[in-house]
Order: sequence, then structure tokens, then C-alpha cells
Amino acid sequence: RPNWFNQGPKMHVGNSDEMYTLMMTAVAIGRVESYFGKGKKTFFVPINAFRATDNGAGQTKGICNYGPTIRTNNRAHEKGMSGVLYMDQNCDRMEETLASSVIIIEKNEDGSYTLRTPKLDHKTILDSITRKTVMELAKTELDWKVIQGDIRPNELLEGKDWEMYACGTGAGLAPIHAIRFGEFNNESGEIEKLGEEIDIMKYKEKQIHGPAGRKLLELLLKVRNGDIDKGWLTKVP
Repeated sequence: RPNWFNQGPKMHVGNSDEMYTLMMTAVAIGRVESYFGKGKKTFFVPINAFRATDNGAGQTKGICNYGPTIRTNNRAHEKGMSGVLYMDQNCDRMEETLASSVIIIEKNEDGSYTLRTPKLDHKTILDSITRKTVMELAKTELDWKVIQGDIRPNELLEGKDWEMYACGTGAGLAPIHAIRFGEFNNESGEIEKLGEEIDIMKYKEKQIHGPAGRKLLELLLKVRNGDIDKGWLTKVP
């Protein structure tokens, strides 16, 4: 993971005129799904707390996107949930987990698959390299249809034949098996009015990924290991 900052004898806001430092950190995380812990992965969906605002800093890989999520995420863990899945500030569309992109794989009536992921137009979502790679793999290697567009919260309640995943550098392609809606009290720092668990995809102890996600994950791991050598890989910015 790259970490970049600038430094120098300067106290006011602004970039340094003297020095820039780039640090690269490599961390072994074991199994891809270990990023969110073992077992069934249920995510808290707050209806009154959001990660980013339209045209704000949500598309920036910076502390401003992590700081506001820490308390909410800690409380979700205390209640046995794996993480937090955020909506936008108006609760009109699904966004990201605290640090990973969200993708949905939908099985069509003819047996084909469509990959859906929130679009970047609102400038609230990280334009991650893993997200780009997964979309490209789905399109070029699996011949799936890929759609970038708004995903409405009520769609998660319709019981569609879906597989849902969080994807990112550390998460890889981690399944989101279920969600729970609720409120986060900023004053007390507690989760309140927590709803019942809503299943998104079936959980199997020995195979936590769905069949479509498993195919996509295998390809993603091949890319990481250098086993897929495609020209487009060098063009993904």
C-alpha cells in the first residue's frame, strides 16, 4: 500500500516546496476473506450516518474518509457485525463500506451475469484499482455485462438472485452475506434501533463465496500473482 506525504519548514496549509516522501507498505493478510474476519459477514447499514457528501472528498484516499467511520465500525464489531455499508447523505443510494468498493453480481433469466457497482459521478466513491480490475475481468474474461449506476437501498430488500461483495486492496473480494439497518447516535456513540438481519446471499461455511464471485475471485488472484498477462492490465490507471 502506498503512503505519500510532503514535508519541509512550512506551517501554513499548502504543499511542500522541498521534499516529498513515498513509503510502500506490504502486509501479509492470509486468506482474502480474512480482512473482515471469519464466518458469515453481516454489515451494518446506518440510516443517519454517511461516509462522504456529494462533491466532497469521498473520492480521495485520505484520512478524511476513514476518521468519521471508526466509531461506527467499532460499534458494529461489538454487535457481531463485520463492518459498515454506507449510503449517501440522503439515503437514496448505496455507496461503499468504510474502505472498500461494493459490487453486486446479478444472475439473469438466461443464465448470464451482470456486474453492478455504484458510479463515480457523485465524487463520493474511491476510484480504486481493484474495482477497475474486477470490472475489466468481468467484461473481458467472463463476458459479463458491467453497469456503473446507482443502487437503491430498497433493491436490497427485494430478495433478488444476487451476490454482493466488498472489493479492495486488502479485502480482495469479500462477501457481504447479510445487512442490518439501524441508527448511529453521534452523542452516545452507540448503535440504536437495530433491525433484523436481511440475507443478501446464502452463507456456506466451507464456501463463503457464491459461484459467480468465486470465478471472479480466482481471476483476481491470478492477476495479483502475475498469472494473467493481458495488455489491458498495463492500461488500467
